[in-house]
Amino acid sequence: MTRDTKRVKKVQVKQRDIPQVTHSSNVRAADTCLRVLQQIAFAEGPQGVTQIAARMGIAKSAVHKHLRTLIDHGMILQDPSTSLYRLGPKVWLMGQKAPHGQALAEIALPLMQAVRDELGLAVVLSVPTPRSAFVL
Repeated sequence: MTRDTKRVKKVQVKQRDIPQVTHSSNVRAADTCLRVLQQIAFAEGPQGVTQIAARMGIAKSAVHKHLRTLIDHGMILQDPSTSLYRLGPKVWLMGQKAPHGQALAEIALPLMQAVRDELGLAVVLSVPTPRSAFVL
């Protein structure tokens, strides 16, 4: 296969792709809470407790407890008219605290080059948006 005929596959992060980390040193409640946050962050739009629970494969009552915790900490918001959840202001504030000295592309470049060298394929860096991905 020549370089010109190689196909580049676009990969999007979907809710079902978010791994369940099961290291014995993890605090299970914290792990679940972060997974709930990721479900909301990578969803196409605001999500309801039933959708989140179904995608995660856990009880609605358990998801609801984690949603309340995330709301209490400003990480997510619940629309009172629809009862749907979306990211809250604290997530944005935390993102602003990321190191400004190293852009995402600078951090990712060595890893991307390693993948390129290993597989011989083109590698692109993108971040998820509500409807697709933004290539950096």
